[in-house]
Amino acid sequence: MLIPIWLCSNKITRGTFFVPADPDSLFYCRIVDQALQKGSEKYIDYDNYGNFPYEFKIGYPRLYYWLLYFYKLVCTKISPKNSEFLFLLIPVLTTTLTAIIIVISFCFFKYPILFIVLTAFALLPSFCAFSVGSFAKLDYDHVLSLYLWLWLLSSMFYQDSQNKKWLYLGGVFAGLVLGSWIGSLLIFTVVALVCFGLWFFNSKLCEKYLLFCYSTFGIATLINALIILVSPSRYGTVLLDFGIIHISAMVLETLGIFVLSKFKATNKIRVLLLSMAVIIPSIYYLINPSNFIDLIGKVFGTDPIYVEIQELQPLIDLKNKTHSNTAIFSKAIVNYGFLFFLFPIVLFGSVKRDINKDSVSLLKLWTIIVFLAGIYQCRYTRIFGIGSCIYEAFILFYCLSRFKEKFRKKLKPLTYKIILIFCILLSLLVVRYTSMISLFIQNQNIRLSELEAFHWIKANTPATSGYYDTNKPEYGILAYWDFGHLINYYAHRPVIANNMQNGVKNMAAIFSSKDEETAYKLCEDLKVKYVFMAPDRVLFPSTIDYWPAYKEQEPGPGYKALPYNVERSKDYDKWFFTWLNKCFGLMGRGGFGVTSHFRIIFGNAERKSPSFSTLLFERVKGAKLTIKAKPDSNAVVSLRLNVRGKLLNYFKVSKVSENGYAYFTLPYSCYFNNRIVRTSELYNISFVSHETDKKVVGKVLVKEEDVIMGNEVATGSIIMFK
Repeated sequence: MLIPIWLCSNKITRGTFFVPADPDSLFYCRIVDQALQKGSEKYIDYDNYGNFPYEFKIGYPRLYYWLLYFYKLVCTKISPKNSEFLFLLIPVLTTTLTAIIIVISFCFFKYPILFIVLTAFALLPSFCAFSVGSFAKLDYDHVLSLYLWLWLLSSMFYQDSQNKKWLYLGGVFAGLVLGSWIGSLLIFTVVALVCFGLWFFNSKLCEKYLLFCYSTFGIATLINALIILVSPSRYGTVLLDFGIIHISAMVLETLGIFVLSKFKATNKIRVLLLSMAVIIPSIYYLINPSNFIDLIGKVFGTDPIYVEIQELQPLIDLKNKTHSNTAIFSKAIVNYGFLFFLFPIVLFGSVKRDINKDSVSLLKLWTIIVFLAGIYQCRYTRIFGIGSCIYEAFILFYCLSRFKEKFRKKLKPLTYKIILIFCILLSLLVVRYTSMISLFIQNQNIRLSELEAFHWIKANTPATSGYYDTNKPEYGILAYWDFGHLINYYAHRPVIANNMQNGVKNMAAIFSSKDEETAYKLCEDLKVKYVFMAPDRVLFPSTIDYWPAYKEQEPGPGYKALPYNVERSKDYDKWFFTWLNKCFGLMGRGGFGVTSHFRIIFGNAERKSPSFSTLLFERVKGAKLTIKAKPDSNAVVSLRLNVRGKLLNYFKVSKVSENGYAYFTLPYSCYFNNRIVRTSELYNISFVSHETDKKVVGKVLVKEEDVIMGNEVATGSIIMFK
């Protein structure tokens, strides 16, 4: 039943189904696509389809990549015609499997049937579930959620039975987490902190849970170390570097939890450990303050880029004064449902008296942690995926148990059952209402106009190396970083910056240029041939006003996180980005005049849109036109442009110098027609004659070759009229 609902939820717009749209997922689609074409499961270690012309180390753990690669091979064998559909279906299947495993496990725990029924209800598709398990959502979250649930369920089984087989299974599942996500250390660090908290407060769960954690951590570390050592050619030297960092940290955390388990928490030890928690970061800061700030900015989201990423936003952002209480509560309801407001029941209510098992206390603990982490940043709701709403089962079970306890003698069994069913149905309607609405707003981050633009780029711009071979690409496309993976995947073209923030510094430097020659020179140095724009996409000042701060950073592919109090620019309306985005290079703005080097070669719009939805500019040298005219007068050239039926004018004025010459650099050629953009047959020219002192008009032919090569327009191409 869940699969059809999931599939129907992935309608893009106006009847277009099954289009991969999540930018991060498209990265995996691309590298699997490349590997299949090359006939090898080993993807390239260095990639420049994200920060051209530099290369960056991919450095991703390979277990998830291998899963996708071999699953795609299986899909191809099963059904060659439908292999892509089956491949993109994997998040749905994984998330559904996670829900089934949770319910079956609760049956083996012998929890009350009411709690199991309520759990099954809580596992119905919700916004949290669709954030990891929707069609074509190939980011690692769907398997990460499965592996984490398997690890947690193993710890719960061990908590109740103390059977060592759950230690080994838990270690395997922890190993899958470690080998599937580069940020897995964040999760294991949180687990270690939870262990410290249980130990610090002498929790009853402490002894068995600490044993389970350091055992599974050790097994996970050993598994990944062996994989790296046994198959370095498949993992690659890049991953070996990555593995050393992660494995070293895992060894330290394993030893740390092991040591904790051997000591009882006394006041002296507590003070000592808390002091170390302050001293060690302070030493790291003193040794390397820039790296420390970079780490803090990226982990805690103080960096301006991270602040603007939607999934890194707080679910309840009380600091943002622009958000109304209604907006805050609406966001919370969409993510967690109306029972969100009853969460204090989970926090302070006890179900241990009704379910007398240590495992349920562990489940409740992690439910609270994930819930509160989701309040801090929305992305943490993806850690539990479809199980993020299990807190609903705790709330309803607690309320119904207390209700039954209080009114058991006063109500007939039939009345009690009717009330119970009514409460469940009411909760089902209320809690899932917003979630079911959210099904139809998934995957809206790509529009049909953008999709058309990417396909057009692939078909109508010169193909580059580097996609299916190991050669370096010949040029790159400049676009706002949020379009990076989309252009990579759909257009098969390298970009200057992508969704992993690679190359953002270079993008920011070009886009924040204050005159065309500076922007042109940077584009030339970085081999930018095209510039992609989405003029009707609203970018708030806070998403761009920090760009100039990157200009002082060292050249290269990555970037250092900026401090939260970085100086914000106020003149973004006069930048290269705004000039192309708002004026299309056809009008002056700030230090920019009418364009000499950037011409429109593609444009389209969404239905009923008065402006362009997407534009593609080509960087050209520009044809050189020289006109002899009266000194200190003005010379004018103009050309009519037709972009998909929208008429635009290229109108440029040049001041005649003291020696009697006006100089023009023209990016548009005459008779240009690529079925999207058409230009007039000839330029119109107008100037005051240096001989007769009278205004004269004429026409001039500018050839495409002259525009591309930067040639001088032949004087024989000028036709004068009396």
